[in-house]
Amino acid sequence: MRIAIGCDDIGFPVKTSLIVALESGGHVVLDLGSFSTDPVDYPDYARVVGQAVLRGFAEAGVLVCASGVGASIAANKLRGVRAAFCPDVATARQSREQDDANVLCLSVHALDADTAAEIARAWTDARFSGVEPHARRVAKIAQLEEGLPAPEKEGASPPARAARSEPAPVATAPAAAPPSPARPATPPAEVARVGTPDGGGTREPRPAREESAPAAMTPAARHERGAPDALQLPLVEETLAFLESQSFLDRLWTKDATLWKGDPDLIRNRLGWLTAPTIMRAHIEDLRAFADEIRRLQFSQVVVLGAGGSSLCADVFGRTFSSRMGFPDLLMLDSIDPAAVKRVLDHINVPRTLFLVSSKSGTTAETLALHDFFRARVEATGPPKPGMQFVAVTDAGTPLDTLAREAGFR
Repeated sequence: MRIAIGCDDIGFPVKTSLIVALESGGHVVLDLGSFSTDPVDYPDYARVVGQAVLRGFAEAGVLVCASGVGASIAANKLRGVRAAFCPDVATARQSREQDDANVLCLSVHALDADTAAEIARAWTDARFSGVEPHARRVAKIAQLEEGLPAPEKEGASPPARAARSEPAPVATAPAAAPPSPARPATPPAEVARVGTPDGGGTREPRPAREESAPAAMTPAARHERGAPDALQLPLVEETLAFLESQSFLDRLWTKDATLWKGDPDLIRNRLGWLTAPTIMRAHIEDLRAFADEIRRLQFSQVVVLGAGGSSLCADVFGRTFSSRMGFPDLLMLDSIDPAAVKRVLDHINVPRTLFLVSSKSGTTAETLALHDFFRARVEATGPPKPGMQFVAVTDAGTPLDTLAREAGFR
């Protein structure tokens, strides 16, 4: 079952354990926030989860707040949502089997994490019986809703954003294709970014850029010209109004592939970054154990082999945090230019280097070529298991995933 889950700041600490419990039961969980303990309002998340269910992006929803009551009241304001506050397993089963509830509401204050997970599993495992008395009563509930306003449709605008954090990021422009980071062209000599072993994190200087404005024009002088606020430009205002009329933010967070043209499955896959922080939070201990193992094995350098977005994150972290004493240096190589490759070779000790082969599709020609090159260099040093100096970062089932398994990657 595809389940949309949301919470306020009080429910956030329990949400991760609920996601793990539901995913372990074979469900696909769409995390719609909140993503921190920063104060937020539960009606915002009740609306997003409820609309995800009503629009068919999820088959059911789960809401977590302090009491569970507030979220259920808010969600039930959406016509078609049957949100049930369930303090125990028996109530959870009954709400599904007899009342055809499609949103489960849980209380953080009344339940511990294990009990909440048990209730969630019981609720998702139960099904509406459909027998005549229960079907008749659910139909009467629908009749009561006839006097309520319909849920937001395609042309409805979302409420104005408050100063507090919202369940979705701000979108500034429509796109014809899924958002993907663009990277400016980089001279070959700068492709390998090297951290210094003394922990200072000094980077090789980039060529200075020419100033686009005359030197005599100070920032204050430019400001006096009265440059218009970009958000008030007619084209920008028109675009924002269009996005709001299409409920862009709500649909983005439910990974609505119809926002763009192209293969729906491919588009949803490209939107994995929306839920990646929550999903990876469950793997923090595994990542720490991996990092400790790399230090224990005394690798002196880690080289990321990837192009574009596959190396950008490592590049940002490397530049932000630099090197630390006792940790391997981080280098990036996103070009097959011979000068760039040589620069990396000059800065590493091959037998003591770990190579991260990064490609989301697992088919990036440059990345695979770099792997072949450095694999040959590693094998030339004669290790018993050369594959243990390589790690693959890719989607499951890609050609790179297959290569990693066959070649004995770490």
